[in-house]
Amino acid sequence: MLDYRAGLNTDLSEAGRKEDIDRLLEWLISSPVRSPEGALYAWIGEDGPSFKYPEVTAYFVKLCVIADSAAGNPGIMEKIGNSVDYLVEELEKNEGRINHNSRDYVFDTAMVLSALVAVRSKYDMPVSKELLQSTARFIVDCLIRKKGVGIVTDDLPDRWSTGYNPHLLKVLPALCDYNTLAISGDMEPIGSPGIIDGLIKEVLNDFVPRGVSAPEFFSVSPLYTHAFCYALEGLIGMRARNRIGLDAAIINGVELLSQWQNEDGSWNNWQGAADKVQRPADATAQAIRLFIIVDPVKYENNIKRGIDYLKAGEAPGGGLYYSDRNMHQNACATIFAVQAFMWNLVGPDVKTLV
Repeated sequence: MLDYRAGLNTDLSEAGRKEDIDRLLEWLISSPVRSPEGALYAWIGEDGPSFKYPEVTAYFVKLCVIADSAAGNPGIMEKIGNSVDYLVEELEKNEGRINHNSRDYVFDTAMVLSALVAVRSKYDMPVSKELLQSTARFIVDCLIRKKGVGIVTDDLPDRWSTGYNPHLLKVLPALCDYNTLAISGDMEPIGSPGIIDGLIKEVLNDFVPRGVSAPEFFSVSPLYTHAFCYALEGLIGMRARNRIGLDAAIINGVELLSQWQNEDGSWNNWQGAADKVQRPADATAQAIRLFIIVDPVKYENNIKRGIDYLKAGEAPGGGLYYSDRNMHQNACATIFAVQAFMWNLVGPDVKTLV
């Protein structure tokens, strides 16, 4: 099994221990949820694998970079090199963009950029600077135009993922890391030296105006918990990259999450939409990570109940079920849970948030 870190704290819930991490990570690496060419499927259900998902493959690659670094053992990345190749090929097919259902998504593209920047920073793997420059430029161009997808010729569906919405705050740490490498000469710059930094400030102000402790998106109804967590993850990622003035919004947002937790430790997928409710593992794992980052002492009971809920949702064949009403083995939920379990054992490294 994968020995990602020695000296782990053992005074914890039975759920979320090192053996759980090892087992779930091995499932992600070796089970049919990862295709022969390295792509992760979104899930495995009764009818087999679903669709290949670059965004989720990016989360997986970044998680493996973290696990490999913690182990001091390069074996993990050797196993999953074809997953890196898959991400590169997906970008090359579409001029540096991630395309899904004939649309180029800013969020998905940024998650792939984040993973490949992490890979290029640590390993001798073929990820070209020119390709990543094209990827970063696409993200910048869309955010300047306040778009969540690239130029489209048909009507966009009214979904949180297609618009210029707060989930795009999670894009900002990826751009910030790219810009840091560009300033040092390790990446190709995007225009003038200050263009990305200025854009980051603008996007932050669009969603969390300076001095505002409860941004408008906190009170949207119905509110999609998964996307709400993405927004908080972006704010926390930028605070870890020395952006000031975000603490109040982060603290208040995490406190809202604590109020929404169900008795069984889960979170509903929607707040304020009783007809849509199920209890997904992805949002539950995201909330646990946020609690561990912000105040693991205050939220100790929330963390424990959440971890117990995730552990109870592990499928007999590996991976976590998506929810109580949608019992497929879900790759994204499993990835987020692995990092939540890791951080519960050894504490968070916020800049490595997957």
